Amino acid sequence: MGIDIIIVHNIFTMTLNLPLTTALIQYIKNYPNKKFISWTHDPSFNNDKKKRSFNNKEIEKLIYKQHKNVKYVGISNYLKESLINELGFNKNSITVIPNGIDIINFLDLEPETIEIINKRHILEHDLIIFYPGKIIKYKNIDICLNILNEIKNKGKNPLLIISAGRLPHTNNHEYFDEIINLIAQLNIQKNVILLEDEIIANKINISFEIIKDFYKISDLVINLSSFENFGLPLIEAGAYKVPLIINDLSVFKEIVENDNYFIDINSDSVERIASKIISSLEHNPQSQLFNKVRSHYNLSNIFIDKIQPLINQLYGTIK
Repeated sequence: MGIDIIIVHNIFTMTLNLPLTTALIQYIKNYPNKKFISWTHDPSFNNDKKKRSFNNKEIEKLIYKQHKNVKYVGISNYLKESLINELGFNKNSITVIPNGIDIINFLDLEPETIEIINKRHILEHDLIIFYPGKIIKYKNIDICLNILNEIKNKGKNPLLIISAGRLPHTNNHEYFDEIINLIAQLNIQKNVILLEDEIIANKINISFEIIKDFYKISDLVINLSSFENFGLPLIEAGAYKVPLIINDLSVFKEIVENDNYFIDINSDSVERIASKIISSLEHNPQSQLFNKVRSHYNLSNIFIDKIQPLINQLYGTIK
């Protein structure tokens, strides 16, 4: 068999297919140059998480023995400790690699959104801020950029996604150019995405389906307008359970009752707003869990951070 790496799921620690378990163990003995990984989700324990007792002791030897030339992977530290304490496995032979999800597919994102996410490495940022609106002077995008820069200076890797750019029917080119120059001046080009430009560059049409996708993956929605007649993005953010940072406008208070979401751009400093954003998300269990899922339990990250190093360690570098 022209295979060097053989990964087996649950066969070595459960009674799912004992003839296969027996055959694989004999195969390992016959071909010691081939290495096995026992991907272990479940050992064959009883309801008390203890070893079961079998009338046939040969079964115990099969599934409760640590087999030579087999590298064991446990899906949690809890499971690793169970294998060590209950079965006497060597702790150095067990690597913990957690379960995960393909977050992009799990969230059912649009293909166009996925293309932008992958191109700009969006999920690698530890704080994703979404501004669903246009670059107009009263929207105070310049203040948002200075807040973003301050968050970056505090050791975070933030990303600000602005959904729309120029307005073809208004003369906002001067302010748009001011924003582009400020991004360059602050050296935050890698921390800002003008979504409209990305979509045009990919020769696709922006749709509300794409906008909804960015609500799904964002940690925070920001709106620091000097005035508004309503606040539709606040409702949309609420529908997706995304926290807000918004200017202290009476019209916004018709929609949002949580005072923790409000800041005052006329009196609050950029440093204070940046600190409030970081603190609010660090104390938001839902945001913290989403960030952890995005960074630690996304399958692509698990492969890069856990699986590939294990294979490189045992069998040589993957090219």
